[in-house]
Amino acid sequence: TVAVVAAPEKIAPIEAVDVDQLMRILDLARRQYDHVVLDLPGNWANWTLSAIDKADMILLVVDLSIGSLRQARRRITLFEETGIDASRIRIVANRIEKRMFRDALHYPVFATVHSDYAVVQSAQDQGVLVASVARKNRVATDLAALAEQVAGALHKG
Repeated sequence: TVAVVAAPEKIAPIEAVDVDQLMRILDLARRQYDHVVLDLPGNWANWTLSAIDKADMILLVVDLSIGSLRQARRRITLFEETGIDASRIRIVANRIEKRMFRDALHYPVFATVHSDYAVVQSAQDQGVLVASVARKNRVATDLAALAEQVAGALHKG
């Protein structure tokens, strides 16, 4: 069973999140469900690291752009400096067209997701999963493999 808490209807400043309330919600969700997925915004706020600290696994999604790689390196350094165990961090390389990515961060890559803008955009426009649009597509198979890897890693831990 999967339960989703969707984003609020009204857009509010990211700093407006009540940290104590968020931590209570995460604690409640962790007691209720085997696994809780928190999709964080690209821009971090004062509460982001507190939420990350509660994670069993951190999926850091990056692409090949210089900005994305630089931001990922800064976040990995922050994790190291704040005592977040490296075994909890997994790098997911998104929109990959070539295998040259592997050495860009000097950090192990957990999974890769190939680039296929047209298929992903079509799925988003229809509000369906990529596999519903093109089941044998590389993005769909990469995402399915990623889900299996995450499940396997969580069950080991």
